[in-house]
Amino acid sequence: DSLDRILHNPKRPFVAVVGGMSVSHKIRTLKRLSETADRILIGGGMAYPFLKAQGHNVGDSPCRDEDVELARELLHSDRNHGKLLPRQDHVIAQSLEDSSPITTESIEIPDGYQGYDVGPQTRRIFRTCLTGAATVFWNGSMGLCDHDVYGQGTLDMASAISDCRGYSVVGGSDAVNAIKRAGVADKVGHLCTGGRASLEYVANGQLPGVKALERRMVLPVRPEAFTHDSIPKRDGVKSGDDAQAKPEKSASPKSGSPLVVEVMIDGAKYTVKVDDVKLRQHEGGKAVSLSQFAKLDGFSSVFPSASA
Repeated sequence: DSLDRILHNPKRPFVAVVGGMSVSHKIRTLKRLSETADRILIGGGMAYPFLKAQGHNVGDSPCRDEDVELARELLHSDRNHGKLLPRQDHVIAQSLEDSSPITTESIEIPDGYQGYDVGPQTRRIFRTCLTGAATVFWNGSMGLCDHDVYGQGTLDMASAISDCRGYSVVGGSDAVNAIKRAGVADKVGHLCTGGRASLEYVANGQLPGVKALERRMVLPVRPEAFTHDSIPKRDGVKSGDDAQAKPEKSASPKSGSPLVVEVMIDGAKYTVKVDDVKLRQHEGGKAVSLSQFAKLDGFSSVFPSASA
């Protein structure tokens, strides 16, 4: 539901913040966000391909040709005109062992240096963009989030999102950990610990596993299946209007054992194990997806029948 709120008719302005390393890993997510978000802020190592595609020098920062081409495609898309905003300055060093990092005064990174975090100008610009946002989605770190020196940009992003009055969704372990480290988890609308799953949902509008259930496992719920004699009785089990599955086997289960019934799901026979039959008629007798059925009280598991 939280991800649905940012994908379908989000309150505007809708600002997305995307970080991490690879453009290719998040290209479908970026394309989907370009259709729904009003502004996309790009931090982390993912920003370098965008900067290089714009003609800027990124020094020795990691930047694959494949990612540069993808970034150029996104930048040149009509729908993204002025929507994508990569980092504007950097905290750089010649190596992680360098004890004296440098903050650049421009967007350029000199040869021999790598960018390890967003600079103070980028932090201010990103915070300003978030100030009036009604909806925010954040996935991916702004720098080396676990590093004492190069993790400040990610922590500042956590603070900026917590100060936003709009509805915020934060996904991915790096971003979620930054929210927790900053002590602002209670100020975020929703935390998604499954970073790749949240990106997949944003990109496709549905998780692959749920999509498979919705497509292949549909439980036909028929009003005529709900009769007093339709469910074998056992201790503590109600029948009649409270029952919701018609068994094909009439033998009653042993006392204390789960109720096991067989159902037809999209033409295939499945065994449904119900620990306690408290399932009421659902959706007025309409077809109910297995994922909906699983949310009802008493549902335990479903698996193919041996006779299927």
